[in-house]
Amino acid sequence: DNTGHTCTGGSNVELSTSHVAVGTHSVVFSGTMPNTLTVPNHADFDLGSGDFTIEYWLRYHSMTPGGGSTNVMIARGTTTGYANYDWYVGNYTGNKLMFRTSDGSTPTTYTSDTVSISANTWYHWCVERYNDVIYFYQNGTGVGTVAISGAIPNAGHTFTMGGDMDWDENLVGYLDELRISSVARYEGSNFTAPA
Repeated sequence: DNTGHTCTGGSNVELSTSHVAVGTHSVVFSGTMPNTLTVPNHADFDLGSGDFTIEYWLRYHSMTPGGGSTNVMIARGTTTGYANYDWYVGNYTGNKLMFRTSDGSTPTTYTSDTVSISANTWYHWCVERYNDVIYFYQNGTGVGTVAISGAIPNAGHTFTMGGDMDWDENLVGYLDELRISSVARYEGSNFTAPA
């Protein structure tokens, strides 16, 4: 991309022009490994102790995760087990947005309120840290807050999209317009999802 990062796709990841949220292409994940896009470790993925925003468009092809109860979308990590990721974003049991961190042995999980999610529908998802509170948004509307303190772990893992982080839960669907920012873009307020 224009930041200079090199993205490598697994054999079960493809570009799609049939289902797109913004622009002309999205990325489709089949749920069958190898089902990831990876980017080498870089300081751009260190979330630290300050504000940040992680947002993207997502369209599920199947509401059944590839391997379990969580569909992982975005992660600083590459393989199963708490020692192998710093943080990730996913949908937990199909109806909550989740942000999870790991210090290498113990996970800490933050979840949104219960939301409505359907297959074959584009959603804009956002996780934002603003003044030590995690804000969750669906289509620009707040769907829960959780207090957070301290720095997000940073063990220097590879950045990954679409694949199995915590257990074996692979994304089955389309991902578009991922953006990670080192600021709180919405500062805890509802917003119009970027198009």
